[in-house]
Amino acid sequence: DKGNAGIYIVAYIKVNDIVEIKNWLQAIKKYPNLKYSPHYYWEDTQRITVAVIGESNYIIPPVKIFDLKEKKPTRVLVDLIGKENTVRLIRNNFRKSRLIIVDSDQIEDLIESLK
Repeated sequence: DKGNAGIYIVAYIKVNDIVEIKNWLQAIKKYPNLKYSPHYYWEDTQRITVAVIGESNYIIPPVKIFDLKEKKPTRVLVDLIGKENTVRLIRNNFRKSRLIIVDSDQIEDLIESLK
């Protein structure tokens, strides 16, 4: 729709495991889907990285979390991740965000309440 410019949540990951990868060949044997990770194709395969293993879920319709016209977060974002995390996310311009853990039931309840 016209006039609805903003930042939206379009998907989330239900995390099963967080894995520190030191050896890509061993990691791919255990988690075959990691071969699709762009990190697998780095020239420096000795670089240690972290992979999030889980189930991805799309949110339809997407949920607006920041209104670009009003230049402020929506109530949904604050309710979902808390005021402190919201401020940190905005100060970093929605980049370099750290892992924010939210109970998947809370996300699903929020999505249902918006329908």
